[in-house]
Amino acid sequence: MSENFCTAVSSSLPVNVAQSVDSFGSSETPPLPASGRNYLDVEIALLCEAGGGVMRHVIDLHRGLLKRGRKATLIVSPKRMDDRYRDEIYALDKGQVVFVDMERAPHPSDVNAYLVVRSVLKKMRGRRILHAHSTKAGLLGTLLYPEVGAMLYTPHCYRATDPSLTPLKRRALRSVEMAYSQSYDRIIAVSSFEKEYALDCGVELNRVTCISNGIEYNGKACGADRSNRMRSSGTITMGFVGRLTHQKNPLLFIDTLALLVRRGYDMKAIVVGDGDLKREMMSRAEQLNVASRIDWRGEIPAREALSDMDIMAHTSHYEALPYTLLEACASLLPIVATDNHGSRSVLQGELAENIVEEATAEALSNRLLRLVHDTSLWSHQLDLLDQTAQAFSLETMVVKVEQVYLDLLSERSEPTRSMERYMAPSVSRIQALF
Repeated sequence: MSENFCTAVSSSLPVNVAQSVDSFGSSETPPLPASGRNYLDVEIALLCEAGGGVMRHVIDLHRGLLKRGRKATLIVSPKRMDDRYRDEIYALDKGQVVFVDMERAPHPSDVNAYLVVRSVLKKMRGRRILHAHSTKAGLLGTLLYPEVGAMLYTPHCYRATDPSLTPLKRRALRSVEMAYSQSYDRIIAVSSFEKEYALDCGVELNRVTCISNGIEYNGKACGADRSNRMRSSGTITMGFVGRLTHQKNPLLFIDTLALLVRRGYDMKAIVVGDGDLKREMMSRAEQLNVASRIDWRGEIPAREALSDMDIMAHTSHYEALPYTLLEACASLLPIVATDNHGSRSVLQGELAENIVEEATAEALSNRLLRLVHDTSLWSHQLDLLDQTAQAFSLETMVVKVEQVYLDLLSERSEPTRSMERYMAPSVSRIQALF
């Protein structure tokens, strides 16, 4: 563990917070570019409770900001953090990390989490920017408005966009999201659909920008090898990557696998991820007589398994812009997908034909077989996937986010910032949080 790695445990605020905060600023950072208004004293706090793709985004953004000479601190919860991300955070050589216990749902510990984060922000020496990621951090962040010079929020898929919600629950969630979204200086949406939703929530157009997630892509993948492997073995290996939760709809993956087997195809499956639906998935697989065909890989980096897959099945109910699809594109792994904001954001142009209108096993299996049987279509898909991967650059993402930070600081200073957006919805925010 690096010397500047620090930990704040939410169960005992005074001692641990003091020790953690006092260790800030001990690492050297590379020089900033000489041109432009770079605000050398800016310090950025990235606040995140979520795991999965949200944590992937935050880690990549943190690393990218450090490379660009920024002082950036990760404030993250270990509760839902995948092991692979925990290892990455421990391995960081630069920057600072603060662990704060946060629950996904409203919880009494939220008060302590707020106090810990506020203490961290107060100890920052430069112009303070808070960038909250996902719902829980977004709620906590609104209460920290007075402590920072600029405040941003990236929703990573608003909860009320889940099409399976009842009308009553959707209205309730939307009212909460409207309350806290309007409190931020900027909303950074990761897709055009998320931007449209923020505008519908009443956020002014000049305070919403769209910056897509980004990935590292070296142009080397094994798309052609998959086709040769399938045709020589006669076996199709279908892959699933994601948390095994309601949002990802993994039971549809099991149903699709079983339908293809019933139709006479030699199928195998690889499942990467874990979650509260795993036991139900395994039970469903047993009932449908496909359990022996599934390789459960658990929580490993997706790229370690993508080369073993022939085609990916994306089954989510709702998404903003999933890293799973971006990584599949970078691995030149053909995709069939359910229709959601995330799949439409990534699979554009001709790749949009891989999105099924109905979220059913029959629709997914039919689209999958069309790709597998048409060799010319398969080859064309590889070119389209390559083009898509190049369009979602990690470096571009980091540079654009950094520019939003600088633009905000150039627009206002801490003493002159209006408190109107902070004070107006404060009751709604507190009620939503507790």
